Amino acid sequence: MRHHTKDKGDLAVGQVIADLVRQGAQVLLPISEHLPFDLVAVSLLSSDLRRIQVKYASARNGTLTINLRNCHSDRRGVHHRRISLDTIDAFAVFCPETNTVYYVRQDEIPDGCRTEFFLRLTAARNGQVRRIRPAVNFEGAMRIFGPVAQMDRARDF
Repeated sequence: MRHHTKDKGDLAVGQVIADLVRQGAQVLLPISEHLPFDLVAVSLLSSDLRRIQVKYASARNGTLTINLRNCHSDRRGVHHRRISLDTIDAFAVFCPETNTVYYVRQDEIPDGCRTEFFLRLTAARNGQVRRIRPAVNFEGAMRIFGPVAQMDRARDF
């Protein structure tokens, strides 16, 4: 794959749409590119709608870094803007190394996270377990449609 940001984003959107449909949701695509979300997922069970911001994140050192900013470029340069969490309901993060989509609800991002949010794919080398978010706890599209007790699904690495 070319190392072009737009190509990566398109791949992530395609993977998220396929994952949502496979797991029993329908997907609505906005006509405008100027909305704060990339797609809307509809639960077939409850008819709930969720605005989803799609991200492509490569694994580095056993960690996925979810960037909480959007960027665009124009003739004046590259511009970065923090994502307003009240304009979306969830992030869907595609990781090409695991070929998995991880779903993070907006309310799961702590107030202190300004620009990045991290998920662990492997155990920390120093053995740290406190304040670690195992990526496996964020699998499954249906978790965005209702409250999830994250620690109930915790698995060992």
